[in-house]
Amino acid sequence: YADANDVNLYVNDGSVFRGVRVTARPAGWAYAGSADMDSDGRDDMLWVNDSLKTLSYWLMDGQRILGNPALYYQPGERLVAARQISGYAGAELIWDYAGSASSTTPRPRPAATASRSVGAI
Repeated sequence: YADANDVNLYVNDGSVFRGVRVTARPAGWAYAGSADMDSDGRDDMLWVNDSLKTLSYWLMDGQRILGNPALYYQPGERLVAARQISGYAGAELIWDYAGSASSTTPRPRPAATASRSVGAI
């Protein structure tokens, strides 16, 4: 979970959950969910910054952040979920286009870039 200061994981060791601090909470970013973005069998953490219109995700290896690619989104777009639905590697990002001109015709998503990142790695 992310509180006002830190991002923490509660790791299940088979008998008890153990709290582990991952990093300081990134200012201006809100936790948006988790999904296996890189098909490594582990969930990754998704973050949004509405003022920057940017989604970024932490590629996780347990409590270690391996990378954090990012992509931009348009005003009126909102991330609804990240799920593996297509059969391709990695989770798909499901967007709500309500209120935008493209609400019935989704645009192709741009490839993730490292142009904006969530916090320091």
